[in-house]
Amino acid sequence: MKESFLTNGSLETKVMLHIKGVIFDMDGTLIETTEADYLAWKRVFTDYHKELSFEDYFPLIGMKSAIVVQSRLSLDEEETKKALSQKMKYFSEIVTEKGIQVVPYAIKFLKQLKAENLKIALATSSRQEKMNFVLQLTNLTSYFDIIVTGDLVQKSKPAPDIFLKAAEK
Repeated sequence: MKESFLTNGSLETKVMLHIKGVIFDMDGTLIETTEADYLAWKRVFTDYHKELSFEDYFPLIGMKSAIVVQSRLSLDEEETKKALSQKMKYFSEIVTEKGIQVVPYAIKFLKQLKAENLKIALATSSRQEKMNFVLQLTNLTSYFDIIVTGDLVQKSKPAPDIFLKAAEK
């Protein structure tokens, strides 16, 4: 569908898309969590006598936390649960101390999408516990019709599973 309109004295053609919904990632897309997440991971790695530089952390962004722990720290299932619990504790402490920021204009954009009656989904590889904590702190929960966390899919990013699940819902 095309629509013509006049801007700055010239006739332009605007293509109208029929969008049913929009899917957002959370960390680094809507909310600035990269620094806090890195610092929390760095503390976990230190607990296991390993170093984690930002360069080593960067490829881990978007990966399921359990996979990070198992692949980089070689922990068994029980120790993995402890490490993940500790990571969430560290993340909470860091965010409580330093705060957390919504990406500039994200709220304005979400409000515009809501005004257009579009479905808005959040697809994050973060665990539900972290997602709940972050959304509560930023007051963003009410914008989302659908939320899919990393707990709900088998394969984490870069596999598209989380986004496909959100689109399906």
